[in-house]
Amino acid sequence: MRKKNVLIFLVVLFLRVFIANAQEPLKADAGNNKHFCFEIDWISTTLGGNPTAIGGTPPYTYSWWGDPENIYMISSSTVPNPEVDFIGENTFYVEVVDFVGNIAIDSLVITMSNQQLTFLNDPQYLQIDYYINKGDSVFLDGNVKALNPNSTFSWSSCESIVSDCTVSDGFWAKPTVSTEYYLTAKDEHNCTETFFTYFYRVFVDEVRIKDDDFECAIDIFPNPTSQILTIKILEACKDVKSSIEIFNMLGNKVYNQSLNLSSDIQINTSNFKSGVYLLVINMDKNKVTKKITIN
Repeated sequence: MRKKNVLIFLVVLFLRVFIANAQEPLKADAGNNKHFCFEIDWISTTLGGNPTAIGGTPPYTYSWWGDPENIYMISSSTVPNPEVDFIGENTFYVEVVDFVGNIAIDSLVITMSNQQLTFLNDPQYLQIDYYINKGDSVFLDGNVKALNPNSTFSWSSCESIVSDCTVSDGFWAKPTVSTEYYLTAKDEHNCTETFFTYFYRVFVDEVRIKDDDFECAIDIFPNPTSQILTIKILEACKDVKSSIEIFNMLGNKVYNQSLNLSSDIQINTSNFKSGVYLLVINMDKNKVTKKITIN
């Protein structure tokens, strides 16, 4: 009986070795390299090919690993297609061992796009402000630099840009109303990002406006001022329902008043901090914007 068991064992072993030699060599497939657009939280993905082990002699055992500092969770490192959560770029490896001890190793690389801008002109603010009179053009060049040299760009609103709106920085614009310009960057992986915290603001001064129903004009003086700002109301503007707002350069409203334009208006600015402000007068469907400086 013992000789019979030994014979059976040798036959089985011979058959396994024969089958192993007759099959394709063992190969591991970690899957295709992956690229993710920028995310601020974990990236979740599935690793491995379909199948992860090819050839050799099944059954297989699997072992996955990567940079442990960036990997926050691996559902199981011993399955062919593990679920993994991680932050940042990483290289993952899989080792496959078949029944007769053959070993195969493969890897995949996961990369990310992180669009970045640097603001060289004014590090105190995330936007650069320009002031023009209505009908004028302005060259927007605040040294906004994109750190990814392979990116393509577009500014909106492009319809008021009179030169090339597909550059990262430095273009001519001719807005008819106060306009904000936002930059969208797209890289070679078609990952896009619009920078709503990095932008230009162009304020268009309209000291005289015209509507189908009336023409209205105002004068604002003295500008600069340190005490009293006077808004002189011309006859055509009187008895028009209006509101006056003043904003600082951070976009915070520092003054607000609703009134009918029946006479000249005086605003005490002695409590305002020195700097540049935007005065906005809303008149029915029309709006007057004016840059004022307080000393």
